[in-house]
Amino acid sequence: MKKITKKFRKETVRSILDSYPLDQDLSADDLKLLNDMIQYPGVIRAWKQVNAKYPKETRHMWVEMDTGEITSLSWVKAIDQPPADQQAKKTLRSIISTDLKDFLDCQEDQFCSDCFSPDDLTVDHVDVPFDDIANEFLALHPDIEFIDSPDGVGNIFKDINLEAEWITHHASNATYQILCRSCNAKKGKR
Repeated sequence: MKKITKKFRKETVRSILDSYPLDQDLSADDLKLLNDMIQYPGVIRAWKQVNAKYPKETRHMWVEMDTGEITSLSWVKAIDQPPADQQAKKTLRSIISTDLKDFLDCQEDQFCSDCFSPDDLTVDHVDVPFDDIANEFLALHPDIEFIDSPDGVGNIFKDINLEAEWITHHASNATYQILCRSCNAKKGKR
C-alpha cells in the first residue's frame, strides 16, 4: 500500500476547502475524507469562515467536535503534528531526559562504546530499546492525559503520580551505554 504523504494530505484538504463557499458545511463524504487527511479525532462538522485576523485567508476552517465544542482548527497544524503515539513517546522521552543526562555526567569514561570517540556523546538504551519500554507503558495506560508544561515547552503528565510511575517503569527496564551521535544513528532502533 502506498504511503500517504503530508504533501498529498495538504493538497487534498486544500482541494476540499476550495470547492466550498464560506459558511457551507462539508458533505458527509468530504468530512470523512477531511478527517482521514487531518487525523484530528472528534470532528463531526466542518466549514470555512472568514478569519478575523487574516480576512484574505480563504481556507480558514471551523469545526464542531463530538463534545459539542465549536472552534477554529488549523488543518495544516493537524496534518503536520506527529501521530498521538509519537507525541506521547516524545513526552515520555522528555520526562526521563534528566536521568539520561545524569547517567552521562556520572560516567568516568566519557567516550563512545563503539568507536571510542569523546565527541557528541549520547546515552543509548541497550537490550530493551526506549520504544519498547514506552510502548509497554502506553499499553498499560492507554488513556494518559498530557498537559502543556508550565514553561510552555512540551507536555507533562496531568497526573503527577502516573508520571512517577512512568519514571519508575523506565528505570526498572532501561540499561544504558554511551554512544556518539554517529554510532547511535547507525544503530537505529534495534
